[in-house]
Amino acid sequence: MRYRWGRSLAAGFGIAMILAATGSAGAAPVTIYSTFVTKSPTIDGAAAAAEWSGPVSYSFPHGVVLFRNDASTLYVLVDVTADTTQDTPPADYFWIDVDVNHNGVADPNVDVEYGLCNSSTDATRAFFLGSCSFTGCRSTSASIGYGFGSSPASSTPHTFWEYAIPLSELGASPGSRLGVDVRAASDNPPMTDDVPTTECDVAGYATLELSAIFGDGFESGTTSQWSAAM
Repeated sequence: MRYRWGRSLAAGFGIAMILAATGSAGAAPVTIYSTFVTKSPTIDGAAAAAEWSGPVSYSFPHGVVLFRNDASTLYVLVDVTADTTQDTPPADYFWIDVDVNHNGVADPNVDVEYGLCNSSTDATRAFFLGSCSFTGCRSTSASIGYGFGSSPASSTPHTFWEYAIPLSELGASPGSRLGVDVRAASDNPPMTDDVPTTECDVAGYATLELSAIFGDGFESGTTSQWSAAM
C-alpha cells in the first residue's frame, strides 16, 4: 500500500503480483470473531487495557490483531509487539483488506483496502479494481491512531495501529460477515506478516463475524492462530 498508492496502477499491479508470488496464498480460510463493545475504543494511539483487553485475539508471528464492533463501527488493533523500534511511515505500515460482500472475489469499486498513503499517517482507502489492481488513495470517514508504547499484549514499548471503520462504508451491520486480510510490516526490524494470506488471494481471506449483541462472538480463552508470510 505505501508503495502502490503513490504510484501508477500499472506499477501497483506489478508489486501486488510479486507479493502474491512470495506470500502465503492458498492458506485454508479461517473464521474469526469480533467482540461487541458498549464503550467504544478511543482512536488516539494509546492502546489502553480498558479498551482492548479481553481473551479474543488473533496472533501472527510478530503480534496480534483484535477486532471489536458496536452498532456503527468496526474497531481494529494491529498490535505489532515484536517491533520495538520506533519509526514512522513508510518504515512501518499496515493495511486491512475487506471483501465487503464476502464472496471470495475482488469486486471492482466494492471491496476495499484501508491503511496509509505513502508517508502519511492519515486514514485512507483504495478500492479494488480487480485481482491485485487498485485505485489510488481515496478519502474515508475511518480514523487511525498510530502508537508506540505498551498494550494489553506486551508491556515492552512497541508499534501498534488503532483503526475505526464506519460499518456504513462496508455496507455492514452487527451480525454481518466480511472477508478480511491484514498486513503488518516494518523495515526496522525487518518483518512482513500477511494474515491469513496475501491481499491478492481474496478467496483465502478470513471470515470475520461481526458481533450482533453484547457477548456474541466472545469465546472466553480462545485465540485463533493465523498463518503469516514472513
